[in-house]
Amino acid sequence: MYKRFYKKKPRKDGLGGLQRQADAIFSDYIRLRDTNDDGIGKCCTCGKFMQVFLNPNPKLYRLMGGDCGHYQERNKKSTRFEEVNSGLQCRACNYYKKGQKDLHGRYIDQLYGIEVREELDRKSRNIVRDYRMMLLWAIQHYTERFDALLATKHIATGG
Repeated sequence: MYKRFYKKKPRKDGLGGLQRQADAIFSDYIRLRDTNDDGIGKCCTCGKFMQVFLNPNPKLYRLMGGDCGHYQERNKKSTRFEEVNSGLQCRACNYYKKGQKDLHGRYIDQLYGIEVREELDRKSRNIVRDYRMMLLWAIQHYTERFDALLATKHIATGG
C-alpha cells in the first residue's frame, strides 16, 4: 500500500513560517534600498529600470515590482540575509536567467570591492548553528530598517 504525502502548510511560528516572513521583509527592504525617492530602481545585472510599488493588499510582501536577487543562493543560510549579497534585479535576470551570478559578482566588485565578494564566497560555506535566532533577528531588524526607509521615500501604491 502506498502512503500519500500531503504538503503541510508551515505554521507561522514554525521554522518555515519564520523563514517566509524573514525572506519577505528582507526582500522588501533590499528592493526599497536600491530605488530612488520615487521608487525607481535599476537591475544590478542588466541595468533595466523598473518601478517598485506599495502592495495595496499585503499578505506577505509589502512591495510589488522587481526581485531581490542573491549573489550566493538563498539555500546558503550564512549569507541569506547579507545586504552586500543582495540587490534589486528584474524578474528576467533573477528568475528566468537564474540570477546571472557572474554579472551579480561584477556588480558586487564594483560597488564594494573584490575582497567583499571573496569574503561572501568564504562565508557561504559556513554552517549556521542557530537558524531560528537568525530568522527572528532578521525579521525584527529588517522590519525596523524597512519602516525607517519607507518614511523617507515617496512610493506609489500599485494596483
